[in-house]
Amino acid sequence: MKKTTPDNVTVMFEEEQDTFPSPKIQGFTPRSDGQKALRRAIGMHDVCFGLGTFGTGKTFVPVAMGVEGVQRGFFEKVIFVRPAVESGEKLGSLPGDGNDKIAPFMMPMLDCAVDFAGKKTVDRMQNTRQILLRPIAHMRGSTLSDAMIVVDEAQNCTYGQLKMIYTRLGHGSKIVFVGDPDQSDIGQKSGLMEMVRRIGDVEGIATHRMGPEDIVRHPILSKTAHLI
Repeated sequence: MKKTTPDNVTVMFEEEQDTFPSPKIQGFTPRSDGQKALRRAIGMHDVCFGLGTFGTGKTFVPVAMGVEGVQRGFFEKVIFVRPAVESGEKLGSLPGDGNDKIAPFMMPMLDCAVDFAGKKTVDRMQNTRQILLRPIAHMRGSTLSDAMIVVDEAQNCTYGQLKMIYTRLGHGSKIVFVGDPDQSDIGQKSGLMEMVRRIGDVEGIATHRMGPEDIVRHPILSKTAHLI
């Protein structure tokens, strides 16, 4: 079983870039050139910004890579991070404990994991803490080692939040920030593009952008993306 170390984390899947994921594990075939390029960027860099419009699979790709990375022994765990920001409609106080309250916000990432590996596998990985859901509010002071960290909806994080998440990165880990700069629910408070501007060109960090040509939802969406 392969194990990620500070020396080899950067070359995750390098020898299999054109065949990822392994045929032994339920996986996917990239549905656009943008998805294939994002997969390679993540595989070859410890830090990656995946930017793009809606429906491009920019969340699915790193989530699938994180789940497979755990299954193949590259990481001990995959950590899903997503800001608890409502999109326009206020839901009010949610019932249950802390996990119950954050579950609705994390559901899109879990759905991606289920699409990739199946519900039984995802449930098992959650029970064994190989898949972790981490609200931003609980991350300060943590060091995230031997993990694949996927930060979804990064455009709804402030610069301070993104900086805090980024500085949690430990040995043997990768982190991917995913977001659509044009769909922020916090307006000018969004820190995503400021983070990209500051560190996006540093060696070891990749910034990959996906456009309307990479949309893989209903075909009418790619035709109208420039109009909305």
